[in-house]
Order: sequence, then structure tokens, then C-alpha cells
Amino acid sequence: MRNIYRHVFAAIFVLLFGVTACQKETPQSSATPAPTPQPQVSKETVKKEIGEATEATKEYMKQQAEEYRQELEKQLQDLDQKLEEWRPKIEQAGAEARAKLQQELETLEKKRQELQQKLEELKDPTKQAWEDIKAGMDSALSELEKALKKAKERFE
Repeated sequence: MRNIYRHVFAAIFVLLFGVTACQKETPQSSATPAPTPQPQVSKETVKKEIGEATEATKEYMKQQAEEYRQELEKQLQDLDQKLEEWRPKIEQAGAEARAKLQQELETLEKKRQELQQKLEELKDPTKQAWEDIKAGMDSALSELEKALKKAKERFE
């Protein structure tokens, strides 16, 4: 997360100071009008603008993380509902089928726990970069969806 802020700071720094450093100075002749003076950029102004950009970036990342977290919680609730619907079907199955279905149910519950753990990490997005967290969540969700699809074929 701090690396992101460093990159944002560096980009703003380069933009602010790079633009002023690239201006070519030419000797003024008496025939050309004097150029209008450029407003001076103070250190305080730069610090303030960098601080504002940093805060805006943090707020945006928090909003994105919260939206994603809410979507994942909804999917977990849907999964919990399906698991509860399938439990009675497992109990009614024959011994051999029950063993296989129970094993699949346990696999789904394990993957659900992994997703829940990653969801907890998402509640504090400052631990690592948002993209890293999202990639991990997407991977865990994909694995869970594959297992759910496989189980759904057997239960329904």
C-alpha cells in the first residue's frame, strides 16, 4: 500500500517539477513584450496537493474494496443457503452416495472458509495492495464456483 502512495507521490512530483524544468528560456529582445510571470509553486502547495491526491486515492481504494466485499458476502450467503438445502438430501441418499456427497459438502465448506478468511483480509485493505487482495479473492471465488457447480450437478 505504501508503494502505491510512493508511486503517486513520485508521479505528482515529476509532473509538477518536470513541466517547469522543461521550459526553454530565451533571451528577451526589446521588441518582444515581456512574458507574463508564471505563478510560483511553493513547497507547501506541492505538499498540500500531494496530500489531497493521496487522500483521494485512499478513499477510492476503500470504496472499491467495500463494494467488492459486499458482493462477496452476498455470494457467501447464497452458498450457505444452498448448502443448507442440500444437507437433507445428503441424509436421504444411500450409504455410498451419502459418503461421496458428504465429502463434496466438506470440500465446499473448506473452500467457503478460505473465501471467508480472504474476505476478512479485505476488511483492512491497508495490509497489502488492493489489486493483490482482489486477485486472491477472485481466485478463491473461482475455485469455490467450480466446486459448487460440480456439487450442484450431483445434488439437483
